[in-house]
Amino acid sequence: EIGAAASAAGRLWDRVGDEFDAGYSQIEPQLLAVLDTAQARVAQGAMDYVPRLLRDTGQDALDRPSFGFDPLSFVGTAGDGMPTDSLAYGSVLRAKHTIAEGGTTLEALAAGQTFLTTAVGTLLSDTGRGVETLATAARPITGYVRMLSPPSCGRCVVLAGKRYKTNDGFKRHPDCDCRHIPATEDVAGDLTTDVSAYLGSLDDRALARTLGSEANAEAFR
Repeated sequence: EIGAAASAAGRLWDRVGDEFDAGYSQIEPQLLAVLDTAQARVAQGAMDYVPRLLRDTGQDALDRPSFGFDPLSFVGTAGDGMPTDSLAYGSVLRAKHTIAEGGTTLEALAAGQTFLTTAVGTLLSDTGRGVETLATAARPITGYVRMLSPPSCGRCVVLAGKRYKTNDGFKRHPDCDCRHIPATEDVAGDLTTDVSAYLGSLDDRALARTLGSEANAEAFR
């Protein structure tokens, strides 16, 4: 869902042209519709995910929510509380900034598109994590385990399987798509929560890319 929405946003941006504001105003209604639809699907999926995960990991006794909420209330708002229309318009601001810095129109359009697709990915990841966090807080769950969404970067890989208390923030870098597993303890043996298992599953090229160099990959091997 996240990748599809980011791709759809990127295709819409292709229609902006060299008149940034005028071009953006033409695609904005469709763009916001894409974001709203994707956010709604991600939010509902995250809402359903928590009780399903508890059942699948033998933690059925914890599926006792003390309050309910509407996951669709997350639609239209980014993780920092910023409206999604303002977030999306940041792509135009990025394009204008590129021009102000001496960039060409093509460079500006490329910068705006990169900003937009990255922002969409971050928006939807935050939406999923936000709903999961609230759904977890509604239940007698004491913590969560960090889970990768492969392919993952080295910064995220080293945190795979780390357990946090429920009141510990989910630290991430821009465009991070990691998730958390509501749990009383780590789920051992899972590629997405075991650092060594995940790295060991990669081929040489992917391992070097994840660890930052061929030397690091060789050292791990």
